[in-house]
Amino acid sequence: MTNLFIQVENSLPINHPAYESNLVDAFGSVPANWEPFIRVERPTVTLYQIIDSEDPVYTQVAGGWTDVWALREMSAEEKAAKQQAVKDAWAISNQAANWVAWLFDEATNAFVPPIPRPATGNYRWSGADNNWREAPSMPETGGPYKFDFTQWVWVAGMKVAKKPKVCKAVEAVVAQAQLSVAHHFPTPIYLVERPDFLETVSAVSDEYLAVTRKAQTLNELYPVVMSGSYFGDERMKTFSEFVGMTAWNILADQGYTMQDKAVSFMEMWSQEHHKHSAMDQHVHGYGSQIVGFYFLETPDDCSRLVIHDPRAGKVQIDLPEQDMNAASPASKMINFTPKPGLMVFMNAWLAHSFTRHAAETPIKFVHFNLSVIAAPQAAMPEVEVI
Repeated sequence: MTNLFIQVENSLPINHPAYESNLVDAFGSVPANWEPFIRVERPTVTLYQIIDSEDPVYTQVAGGWTDVWALREMSAEEKAAKQQAVKDAWAISNQAANWVAWLFDEATNAFVPPIPRPATGNYRWSGADNNWREAPSMPETGGPYKFDFTQWVWVAGMKVAKKPKVCKAVEAVVAQAQLSVAHHFPTPIYLVERPDFLETVSAVSDEYLAVTRKAQTLNELYPVVMSGSYFGDERMKTFSEFVGMTAWNILADQGYTMQDKAVSFMEMWSQEHHKHSAMDQHVHGYGSQIVGFYFLETPDDCSRLVIHDPRAGKVQIDLPEQDMNAASPASKMINFTPKPGLMVFMNAWLAHSFTRHAAETPIKFVHFNLSVIAAPQAAMPEVEVI
């Protein structure tokens, strides 16, 4: 069952939607105060549109509740500011004088040539001719080279700025200075080996996967089997308690106020990836705080778990890495080799994926998501009135 429901109190939604299967596992059926919910994915924003909030508003509609996104058209001022930023950058670009004939296209928020570029050939725009002109190929030896649009040739060598003169006292201070490095905003990934859970978890996992196999045919493009959720299965109690306790401790150790909060499972299910299967890069939203994996079967040449750099600013302006095999602050992603009994925890905002599975036998693992809720309050004892 993949239907969603959301808790409603006094005509207002509480927390986040939950899968029908989770509610049935927890309560035996969907409680009366949970109403149907229709998930609407985040809309694609066009050039002159804005989403004012990264989170949707849960709104009541006919037949239940749904996501409503704050998507709107840019105001005239916002649109003009976006266009002006492109124009300003264009005006100060190298060889700006060569591009004076290009026209600003409001529809694409970019400058375009007045004459389309020829479909074939090595053409560059010649400002002197106000037309496309076939350019010589860059020499393969020597260099580095820079193309001179006025002479229409490649010029070897680049000017190096002269070192500014400083007084000897300043030079001495600079020479003796030692940089201290402050590491902030870290991206922790937690690993622990718990082979003691393998026997029980594997048995439960195989049972739930078998149910899915009977109900569906393996897809040729995405050969993966995913079970239903089973965190409420009584046989998983010890495993679920360990995962829940660890998730709570991680958030508390990271500095979050957890004294009055508890963690709650959103999902726990098995994945069985067959040859050529993979998992695209993604994050878990909708209230998830901690996500994790527990690996059951990992044949040779199986998929690797890949964790992607969450620093959006770095991704936008990234430079090539010196050594892609080394983990460094320049790394774009980090990968882990799965092994049976390995458990991995991370914050839900951390994007992850799996490489393509190359083994003949499938890789099997448990995937789980946990959210944070207000801790249940202990019942107050009744007071006898005398």
